[in-house]
Amino acid sequence: MINGEKRDDLKKDGIRIILLLVFFTLLYMSPLFNFLVYLIWPIPIVYFIEKYEIKKAVMLIFISAVINTFLFFLLYDDISIGVIIGMYSITGFGLIGFLLGSAIKERLSPLKTLIITILAVFVSNLLQMYVFRSENQEMWESIISYLKEQLGQENILIIEKSYAFTRLITPACILILSIIIGTMIYYITVFYMKKENTGIRSYKPFREWSFPRWPVSILTIVLLVVLFTRDRILEPGILNTILINLLILLFFLFFLQGLAVIFHFFRMVKSGFIKIALISALFFVGLLSFGFPVILIMIIGLIDMWLNLRKGKTE
Repeated sequence: MINGEKRDDLKKDGIRIILLLVFFTLLYMSPLFNFLVYLIWPIPIVYFIEKYEIKKAVMLIFISAVINTFLFFLLYDDISIGVIIGMYSITGFGLIGFLLGSAIKERLSPLKTLIITILAVFVSNLLQMYVFRSENQEMWESIISYLKEQLGQENILIIEKSYAFTRLITPACILILSIIIGTMIYYITVFYMKKENTGIRSYKPFREWSFPRWPVSILTIVLLVVLFTRDRILEPGILNTILINLLILLFFLFFLQGLAVIFHFFRMVKSGFIKIALISALFFVGLLSFGFPVILIMIIGLIDMWLNLRKGKTE
């Protein structure tokens, strides 16, 4: 049971958080704040769950979704826009904040909490793709039509094959994006919750990340052998889709470990100017060399898996 004083605090915090979520939604519509808001959006829900109860957060999310629906209906005079924003309030920051907050509330291990956050972002992305599938299809069709007009009829086959390949690797792209965004949301949220003296533990810093070398390496080799011995590996099909997307995901794990190695050694550089110069150089070399640094970072990750360049820092 909640006593009178705590009930008043719950109402006050609930109103504040609902208003904050609605304010975040308005900011999210601005391209200037879009990405930043997406990263911090779940924090109010996580805070509410940690301070009160999990089930009460469901009502909080629902109320903010209803308010967003009517608010954007009034702003744009279009109920469909209001419904879209309302659904996004539930399938977007609502779902992510609820699952992350529940994992923290239940005091799951930091690794399990991180994985749940990534899965929450992944499921959120899948739900949004399903909800907005007709809009996405129209967007792709307009892009293809534009490219056909600009590049001419002789390049239609290349455009269609490029589109088919893009669709083929879409699952891996969504999962990789979910890993990146989910990881950022996790660390930002945990950082804030620690500032609130909640006593929660964080997963180890990104610079110490590592992946099991034997499973990752062997599975990568097996997939490469299978794919290079198959005919028409880029043709649509369930097996090709699974094999190619799994291989891309494994390459991404090499990339993450290589990036962790770079972050580890960047930490040893004391000068902020040198750090910025190195990061800028890596970025511009990547632009000019069509992704060569990505391959280099993957190679660093592979070497680190077997030679432990960080000398025990990943344990």
